[in-house]
Amino acid sequence: MNDFAADTDEGDERVLMFVVPGTPIPKPSARGKNFSVRTKREVVAHREFVARIAKNAADTMLRAGVDLTWLHGPVRIDVDFRFRPPHRAMHRVGLPHDIKPDRDNLLKQLQDAMEDAGVLIRGDQKASAGELRKTWAREARSLVVVRPDIRHAVSGEGPSGPSMVGW
Repeated sequence: MNDFAADTDEGDERVLMFVVPGTPIPKPSARGKNFSVRTKREVVAHREFVARIAKNAADTMLRAGVDLTWLHGPVRIDVDFRFRPPHRAMHRVGLPHDIKPDRDNLLKQLQDAMEDAGVLIRGDQKASAGELRKTWAREARSLVVVRPDIRHAVSGEGPSGPSMVGW
């Protein structure tokens, strides 16, 4: 599906992947008080759309007999938010998307939608790791990969991971 999927163990079925078609829409910031009613409706509609897609992906796995209880522990969320450039700027395809919206607000909208869908419990708190990308692409969409955050089990350094002292 994307570069993130390559990081997954072949036999590990503890991976939830889904694609959200369309231009990614961020959660409005607390400071953004100048949103029109239409924009608020658009944000809510997008959040509900993402929630349906995430729930459908999880339900498909449950019907296949996959245990999703790992979603109640710490998870890693990797996302590639892809934006279609204006026609005159198609030469940007494949390059980093370095303008608004901010990636943290995009992630907040995604996590809130996954929490609304019941896919993540306390989504903001359970997401303990992940990589976020914003990329120019021919097709606007969000590629999402969720898996257990097993850094402490692999590194042997405890649940907090390596020390940040000296950084």
